[in-house]
Amino acid sequence: MKCLLALTIVALAHRAEAQPTTIDASLARAYFAELRELGTSDGGRMWGRAVNGPMMFVDAATRTLVASECDAKGIFRENNGVCVGTLPEQINPANTAVDLGGKRWSMVLWPVSDSRYARRRLLMHESFHRIQKDLGIPATDPSNSHLATLDGRIWMRLEMRALTEALLRTGDVRTRALRDALIFRARRRSLAPRAGEDERQLELNEGLAEYTGLVTSGLPRSS
Repeated sequence: MKCLLALTIVALAHRAEAQPTTIDASLARAYFAELRELGTSDGGRMWGRAVNGPMMFVDAATRTLVASECDAKGIFRENNGVCVGTLPEQINPANTAVDLGGKRWSMVLWPVSDSRYARRRLLMHESFHRIQKDLGIPATDPSNSHLATLDGRIWMRLEMRALTEALLRTGDVRTRALRDALIFRARRRSLAPRAGEDERQLELNEGLAEYTGLVTSGLPRSS
């Protein structure tokens, strides 16, 4: 009996996982409005132009998409204040920027976090990827394979801890923590010939995107 119950639970779990998810159009519409609000609040101050723009939410399981506006080639159809369609097979669903239907889009996987600032940070992070080429910061994807090694991870964690200490402290303690962070970074980057350059490219690509998301998310600044 217990064995049968266990098998039933497993079967139900697999069935639940197999069920396609759908995108809540009304919720998507609210998130698009939130994105526009964040763009208005920034007013182009950060990058000299609007960060927000065309965005689509994509359900990776069904490839259904809901977009903030319709494309220039009529691929999507308007429905209740949003535009809906299907992601073409040649495009992999991911959090990234894509060209589709004569426009460049920020693509965000659905579902999106219901945590207000985490969601806002993600929306603006991916919005940066949409405009970064126009800013003269083309997207790159260096391997940074040294960060997957034991030593690379250790020295990275030590740098992060030192930087955290620097943020929490003042005066000489902060200075020492910053010095330690730079030492840890230099040691880590000595592990591989391209480590420094690969990390620099990663910081330009993902670091600037995450910084943009954080600064423009509306997260209250600490006093």
